[in-house]
Amino acid sequence: MKYTALIAGAAGLALIAACGGNEAPAEAQDTAAMLTTFNDVDMSAVMDLRKEYKEAFEKRHGVRLGFMGFFVKACVSALKEIPAVNAEIDGTDIVYKNFVHMG
Repeated sequence: MKYTALIAGAAGLALIAACGGNEAPAEAQDTAAMLTTFNDVDMSAVMDLRKEYKEAFEKRHGVRLGFMGFFVKACVSALKEIPAVNAEIDGTDIVYKNFVHMG
């Protein structure tokens, strides 16, 4: 089995590290470049929406309206807008997906 570490960014996908057959996936993680990015986001529209629908949502569904749904919706929209970020590299091919799995 071959483990590949990819990093997604504004420029698309970049292959960072790969290890072959008997090497553990942890080695790929240990040798891959790690990147953390922080972005400031104006959440006022989300906060207003949440405040407006919070009680009705909880009454209807029995759970509180959190931020996760908004984040997932934003991620799905971004992945549809930039399909290369949702793609995978299979050998020499880039496989574009017509679905988003947020697992």
